[in-house]
Amino acid sequence: MPNSEIWNQVITNYSVYDTRRAEWTFGVGYGSNLAEAERVIRDTILSDERSKTEPEPFIQVNNLGESSVDFLVRVWVSSADHFQYQADMKRKVKEALDANGIEIPFPARTLYQVGPE
Repeated sequence: MPNSEIWNQVITNYSVYDTRRAEWTFGVGYGSNLAEAERVIRDTILSDERSKTEPEPFIQVNNLGESSVDFLVRVWVSSADHFQYQADMKRKVKEALDANGIEIPFPARTLYQVGPE
């Protein structure tokens, strides 16, 4: 990016804030107990000392996808920990869901081959 563009634009410094919101989505199978899935996600998040409890983590079903019921997760975390925290929590939540027998499905397609009539 040329310097002239940098000098003529507003630059947002994300590190100026002490905290940032981490946000991601977890999909669980349609046959899953949604209350149990939400509990597992919440317990896993709150068990990590980097998770801020104020404001309280936001965990809510936000989409009924093709192959999964998707939970939107929003948690406040220290800006310094933000990127590593997101990577760690995705792994930890996946492992916790697996340990509790909650399926994380992958997209599946049914293909029909139509022959000559």
